[in-house]
Amino acid sequence: MSEAEGKLLTPLEILSKKTLKPILFLLIFPSLMGEIFISGGSPITVFLNPATWFWFTLSYGIPALFIREAWVRSKFNILAMLIWGVAYGIFNEGIIAQTLTQLNGDPAGAFIGYGTVFGIHLSWATFILTFHALFSVFMPILL
Repeated sequence: MSEAEGKLLTPLEILSKKTLKPILFLLIFPSLMGEIFISGGSPITVFLNPATWFWFTLSYGIPALFIREAWVRSKFNILAMLIWGVAYGIFNEGIIAQTLTQLNGDPAGAFIGYGTVFGIHLSWATFILTFHALFSVFMPILL
């Protein structure tokens, strides 16, 4: 093992090693892709509000960065990253937004009543978890 491989880098060394751009990309792009480009769920002007931008960065960017790092360090295959994406979707839609169990209204309104098991709308869950696995995790990491 070379000296460079065994050395732990300080935060300043990490940022100076051309990693700042990919880190910023993964902090910002997943929320843009999930909320604006693909779903159209939020207008782009939402990102002009610093509090909303900060919240989207916390709820989309930090998990995407964490999943990317776990995926790279563990040397798992693409399927593992997709499974992490589904887990992220459960976190985002099940815990944060709570749309997997909502009784009515947007965004799951058209899916309500089709295959509800233990209060979870399976049709909505299938759609939104696949969406998050692909567009909030998989695509931003591969880009």
